[in-house]
Amino acid sequence: AVSTYGGNVTGGPNFSLVRCTKVWDSLPAAARPALRLATLRTLVCGAEPINVKDLEDFVRCFGPVGLPRSAVCPAYGLAEHTVFACCATAEDFFADQRGNVACGVPLPDCHFAIVNPESGCRVDAAGDVGEIWLSSPSVAAGYYGQPAVTEETFHARLPGSELRWLRTGDLGYITGNRLFVKGRVKDVIIVAGRNYYPQDVELTVQEASPAVRPGCVAVFSVPWGDQAADADDGGYIGIVAEVRDGAMARGAAAALCEQLRAAVASDHAPLAPVKIVLLEPRTVPKTTSGKIRRAECRARALAGKLTAIPGGMWNQTVNFRREVAAELEDVMAREQSSFAGGGAAAAAAAAAVAARSLGSQEKLRVSSGAALASASVARLPSIMEQQRPGAAGGSFLAAAPSAMMRRASQRAAEGSIMSFPALRRVSARPGSPPLAHASGRFAALAEEEEVALAAAAAAEAAAVVAGPAPPLADSVLVQAVLACLAEELGQPLEGLDLDKSLVHHGLGSLQAVRAAAALQGVLGYPVDLTALLQPVPTSETARLLAGGGGAIETIPARSVPEDVPTRLSGNQEQMLMLQTMRPESAAYNVTGLLQLDGALDVDVLQASLNYMARRHSVLRMVYSRDEQHQVLLPEGAFSVPLLRLDASHGPLPAPRGAGTAAAADAHLEGVRPDVAAALRAQAGVPFDVFCGPLVRAVLVDEGGGRAWLLLVLHHAVTDGWSMAVLMKEAVAAYNALLADSEPWLDPLPIQYADYAEWHDDHLAASGRLARELDYWRKTLAGAPPLLELPTDCRRPPTSSGRGARVEFEIPGDVATTLRRVASEHGATLFMALLAGFKALLARHAGADDVVVGTPSAGRAQAETQGLIGFFVNTLALRTDMSGDPAFTDLVRRVAATCLGAYANQATQFHKVVEALPGIARSNAYNSIFQVMFILQDSALLADMDMEGLDTVAWRRDFHTGAAKFDLTVELVEQLDGSVSGHLEYAKDLWLHDSAQRMVDEYRVLLAAAAAEPATTLAAL
Repeated sequence: AVSTYGGNVTGGPNFSLVRCTKVWDSLPAAARPALRLATLRTLVCGAEPINVKDLEDFVRCFGPVGLPRSAVCPAYGLAEHTVFACCATAEDFFADQRGNVACGVPLPDCHFAIVNPESGCRVDAAGDVGEIWLSSPSVAAGYYGQPAVTEETFHARLPGSELRWLRTGDLGYITGNRLFVKGRVKDVIIVAGRNYYPQDVELTVQEASPAVRPGCVAVFSVPWGDQAADADDGGYIGIVAEVRDGAMARGAAAALCEQLRAAVASDHAPLAPVKIVLLEPRTVPKTTSGKIRRAECRARALAGKLTAIPGGMWNQTVNFRREVAAELEDVMAREQSSFAGGGAAAAAAAAAVAARSLGSQEKLRVSSGAALASASVARLPSIMEQQRPGAAGGSFLAAAPSAMMRRASQRAAEGSIMSFPALRRVSARPGSPPLAHASGRFAALAEEEEVALAAAAAAEAAAVVAGPAPPLADSVLVQAVLACLAEELGQPLEGLDLDKSLVHHGLGSLQAVRAAAALQGVLGYPVDLTALLQPVPTSETARLLAGGGGAIETIPARSVPEDVPTRLSGNQEQMLMLQTMRPESAAYNVTGLLQLDGALDVDVLQASLNYMARRHSVLRMVYSRDEQHQVLLPEGAFSVPLLRLDASHGPLPAPRGAGTAAAADAHLEGVRPDVAAALRAQAGVPFDVFCGPLVRAVLVDEGGGRAWLLLVLHHAVTDGWSMAVLMKEAVAAYNALLADSEPWLDPLPIQYADYAEWHDDHLAASGRLARELDYWRKTLAGAPPLLELPTDCRRPPTSSGRGARVEFEIPGDVATTLRRVASEHGATLFMALLAGFKALLARHAGADDVVVGTPSAGRAQAETQGLIGFFVNTLALRTDMSGDPAFTDLVRRVAATCLGAYANQATQFHKVVEALPGIARSNAYNSIFQVMFILQDSALLADMDMEGLDTVAWRRDFHTGAAKFDLTVELVEQLDGSVSGHLEYAKDLWLHDSAQRMVDEYRVLLAAAAAEPATTLAAL
């Protein structure tokens, strides 16, 4: 805007200058826009501490395009003072030897004082850091409706001063009448009376490794050992840092944690990192303006509510516990005759002594392990006295912990990360109980649980000799299953009500897919996800799974060469039939649109797409001419088609030919109409399923550093889950290839063709196909063939497939209440939202029998989680709406319908249709149901991080202009608790205003149901 309109004044915080510099540096010289910044007189920089290097880099970048050095004005202000309190001009610019930039001298009538926040008195000397207090006629009167906070903040008093002072909460110092800002009082780390500032440590972390994303690091104090939870003076700190996507080789997370620990220990002694959490890109808590939320990072890190990348959790406390346990076990090993199982109980004792020695903050969290270990330790003194009478025996346990703590501390200071060898040594001794069945499962468990689980595993194998063993709440495997389920639910283990079902706790069908995959890592065999969705207590489900119930077969990998045609999956057979009936249709094109801001390397983009086609062979699949097999195009000669459109020099011509109808409805927020029309037109070009390829990409250069990448795939090779896999892995491949390295992606255990060969045969041979078809015949017998909704237009004999959307949002308070209501009635939020929409459909259609479709992921085995392919299945959810039930009763009915469908979801929908007698088939509407209802898994929809690009956003508002059903509701849960989505409607039947009215009625109905859930449907 400054360049285009000749602006004179602008502003931004320090991180905005860093961001601008980063984007500019990432652009090749030829791609940089021709900026003209000579008109800029004032660029105010404030809102956070200012770094001199960041300012110098900014001037270095933009000085050559006219930015005057004198325009950059560091400043300080706050909303309580109607913003500005001081500002530095070019003549006043000053940075001290620590790189802190002065914010200038006070404005007229503004008075600053640097105050000790504890004593309320001025600091002793110039240059000493304290809380910034401000007095000025521009200070506000207070906070509305908060008299206590107003009195404390706006009416502070200094000894010897009659002025009314504002406590800003900021830390700073004054030198030569210049104000320097250091940070926030609440963020400062105090060690032995000395202040340390998170920004300084965060800069060290950022510069310690290129794998760390700049501006995405939080440093904070943490309690440790016997410290209280709110203690801040131990010198122990936690680090939360985002890692660039694809920036590290496999297994490098632990090494990076150690690298960060060493860098901080070297530059900021005596600060000692004891907890490090490495996160995926764009997941660290920030404000809407992009500032790090340190307090939230601290709270979530200490509560274990941050999801680390694999191996990206480093905890010094755990290492100390392991070392202490190992040391104690080494000493006690000589006394193994005192313990059943050749020292197995000694491992339990070691764990308990370690946990007790490290203080109340590090208690064992698994109840069975804690109970056994505590009982073991209680018996040890008497055992030791019997074995070794005299002073050595009586004082041994009292003296051992402190000595071992000193040794462990010394080793940790030297930088070694200790392991816990005790269990391995115990289990390796002759006559020791076999623990291999448990040890293989530790890898999938939280690191902090390992010692406790090891103790519990040993306890199962052998009881302590001295007296009966303490009762265990459950086996170690049951505890492991419960811990895994709690993690998938995002709840602490102790917060699970074991008498309620997992569905009651909010586990839906998509979450169950991920939970089943995680459980496979714990149990060592795949689990039927329907076992997780039964209306039985969680404790019963855990015992069933731990005992081998719900186990299913793995999918075998083939050894058939790629040039040999293989059979089609049932989904692919059905898709071929639908496509050949209407070869000109693009209804089964699946799209993903990425907004890319920054310097894109098109050659690397092409290489990353080709890499994905090599990795996932299904992307090279075409149908054979006999319509019975799939054939793979040769890997060596295959390249994903990439069409490039240049819109940087003016509007693109209006699209012609295929896809024009879709383009006519082009609208995409923030996108030029001509670009949106071109994207929709390309999305609407049909595939030749026999010649292929069935994947293509379109890159539109809009100019100004923005491009749009459209990925178009035929549904025969993908589904919604697969699109998330494709985008995430393609981004990781791009980042790696840009750095001239091989992409770090886990090898795929199977390919989609393996699944296609296995699925139908396995379903038939196991008897499950017959059982499920019998269920669906009974469930759908007599269902109405068509839901007769009132329409604006007469239904045509053949559907055109044209559609449009109406966007809407369900407020967070309504969604939260519905989530609670659903939980109280054994249902999920999806079921409550579906109940509301079915109530609306029933009222409009005047029907008591409503059938609605919903997708299921079709990925029961863990090996399918990372595959691209057509796995998704469709379930027909039929609900009896008769009797004017209360909304809560309807939720229970819908829940029962869903659970029955989930238990019989392996059979593909087209086989269900074929098995139903007398099903009416029509070109005008879909069989069985004409309305689809979807709640997307928000975990699949995260934005991504591409090297050199400032923004990589998945545009989920992109629509191809097609409609497969009369109505489709698609919803996504948002982080703030709200639910956003759209209603897609067939333009053959409805006008936009009618669709908008349906959406409005749905939102009103849900709000009424949330307010009075016991209300009957007629009264809503």
